[in-house]
Amino acid sequence: MRYRGAIDEKVETMEVLRQNTEQPSPSVFPTPMDELCSMIQTVLVLDSKRLDCLGKMRKEEDLSIQELIEKFERGFSVDRDKETSTSVAPNNNKVLSQWSFFGVWTSIEFLKNLEFMHLLSASDKLIIVTNFAMNSYLLSSAFQSVTRQSDRLVNPDGTETISQSLKTMFTNCNIDRVRTQLVAKLCELQITSEEYILITIILFCTPSYGQSRQLNAESLSAYACEIVGEQQRKYYNALMEYCMTTRGGQGPARFQKIISIGELLAKCFGDVRDLVDLLRVFEPNFYNSKQFFIDSLNK
Repeated sequence: MRYRGAIDEKVETMEVLRQNTEQPSPSVFPTPMDELCSMIQTVLVLDSKRLDCLGKMRKEEDLSIQELIEKFERGFSVDRDKETSTSVAPNNNKVLSQWSFFGVWTSIEFLKNLEFMHLLSASDKLIIVTNFAMNSYLLSSAFQSVTRQSDRLVNPDGTETISQSLKTMFTNCNIDRVRTQLVAKLCELQITSEEYILITIILFCTPSYGQSRQLNAESLSAYACEIVGEQQRKYYNALMEYCMTTRGGQGPARFQKIISIGELLAKCFGDVRDLVDLLRVFEPNFYNSKQFFIDSLNK
């Protein structure tokens, strides 16, 4: 059976959402369901743009996360540079390859283009984006891998994100868990694109799920905490409403299952960070030394 969570089916799902509600109000003002569908559609379009730019990206710049945030205020750099998929293809000669570098880059751009981010100061943007950039990439990569009907993390070109050859390098490191666990969870849940994008924003607005070594709510300014907290509640309620609309009496249970992805994502991040630390020490030729890739792991 074909997986039903693919991005290209979001319009169909939106129509189902509308059909499951009561008769539309004759008022000219948007109904709550209209607002829910519009909110989900907006972030899905932005995420689809991230995926499109990831496939086209061919950059080699070595920027920090701070430099990337400050250099490009809005939009995606691929659009500004007019890069195309006919450019030189990524060189996948590194474990956690160039695709991962591109994935973290486009995830940073995705996060900083969320509608509420312009309300934050530069320092608050840096804190919250650094905390979730790698997690955002891992969750996006896992979701796209599932839509490709893969049982492990794969790149846009179908190659494996984390090579099987790593098992011969680190026999005591659970490489299979890094490669498959998050993908298996999303596949088991048969997560929809709407659920995927809503949990992404919820976790982004929940610093504790970032598993940062330094970040907690006190790291952000009081104003930023207020803005981020408001967004967390907004998307939290949206996910609950979506689950109740699509699952009926099973909505609360479904909601809890989607929320539980956060704990697994945090573990996946820790596994990836440990793996990269091993590569840095024992296999430096396979180590991705790009600055913001390092920033996203050592936050």
